[in-house]
Parts: sequence; structure tokens; C-alpha cells
Amino acid sequence: MVFDRLSPAPSRLPDKSLLGHWPGKVQRWVNITDGAEFVALEPRIRRRFGDRVVDVEITNGVRAHDVQPYLSAAETGSALLAGLR
Repeated sequence: MVFDRLSPAPSRLPDKSLLGHWPGKVQRWVNITDGAEFVALEPRIRRRFGDRVVDVEITNGVRAHDVQPYLSAAETGSALLAGLR
């Protein structure tokens, strides 16, 4: 829904799939996701942006779309700490 509208536009690979452009000078990309998140139509983005993306799934329970469980998850803290090093 949004992927095809990104700027710059995703690149078409020889197998006809699309690959999104890596954002700017980002060197490490950790995608924290809850598989039950109803808003994220495609919660795992590694296949859309390449093997350097690390998809990490957490469980937020009944608060799947609430920001607090995402920000207080140990996995989020670990990703932030690694980015600060």
C-alpha cells in the first residue's frame, strides 16, 4: 500500500521483485514488530529492504498497537543500546 509510493521508488530486481532503498546513512536497521499488529500490513520488512534489516518479533498482548509495550520491550532497549555504541 505504501511501499510502491516510496521516494525514491523501490528498484526492480531481475526476478521482478521490488527492493526498497536503504535510508540515507543508516548502517543498522532493527525492525521491532508484533505479529498481531493489525495496522502493519507487512510487519516483517527484511524481504522488502534486504538482508541487512533485522526483523525482531515481540508480543504486546492485547496492546498490540500501543507504543508503550514497544518502547519498554527488552528487544527495543537492546537495539537502542547497540545503536549508541
